[in-house]
Amino acid sequence: MRIDYDRMAEIFDDTRSQSKDLLDSVVLGVSSIASRGERVLDIGCGTGRFLLPLSRAGIEGHGIDISSGMLERARAKGLADLVRGDAAVLPFADRAFKASLVTNVIHLVPDWKGLMSEACRVSARAVISFDIHRDERDPIEAFKKIMDGSGLVQPRAGPLESELAADCAPECRIDLGSYEERKGMREILSAFGKRTYTFQSELTEEQNRLCMGEFEKRFGGGDLAWVNSISMIVWDPAKLSEDLQGLLSATRRREPFR
Repeated sequence: MRIDYDRMAEIFDDTRSQSKDLLDSVVLGVSSIASRGERVLDIGCGTGRFLLPLSRAGIEGHGIDISSGMLERARAKGLADLVRGDAAVLPFADRAFKASLVTNVIHLVPDWKGLMSEACRVSARAVISFDIHRDERDPIEAFKKIMDGSGLVQPRAGPLESELAADCAPECRIDLGSYEERKGMREILSAFGKRTYTFQSELTEEQNRLCMGEFEKRFGGGDLAWVNSISMIVWDPAKLSEDLQGLLSATRRREPFR
């Protein structure tokens, strides 16, 4: 699975939700774990979409990402505590952070078990993930369903964080409410046309064009509105580390995500 994150960095912020309600929910959730001045690591921080509001709320946010292009965009927002590196080999001391964030990352990382083990190692209190339950009218959800209906494969190296929670029970899951979004069809199709989402990475140009045509056929040419809900998954690092060791032992006999 080869994804050009540096290319995606150029249009990342224009194609990912910047909803104030979403970002406020992230700050509210993290603030229930980490107080002002405490250190939090965002693993796979991208352009700093979550780090920026956390930093503004007084949390000492740090980020790591494999993409220099993504980090360049994050630095342009004034974020400084950023490192380019492999999330499965974190360059930080044990328990260096109050918590770590891992959201929409592990399904893209071949060594996702190593990534989560490292998140446990560097986190003193919690490993956190934000799970967004997408409305069927959310363009991302709708496009994925069109792909599925056409027999097109979405590249996956590992589970989603929400799927991991089924095998590794979290300490808690906190409902953070919902947020509404609205976009015009031209903007939506422009994003799909630029293949800005990782699930499009293995589509041919023709396959992508046909999916876009089906999407427009289903939803017409006007604005599209939808409501997504968000919850926060909180793992205890020590317990998650133990559960991951159990998964490692079990998957020596089978590897479901390869």
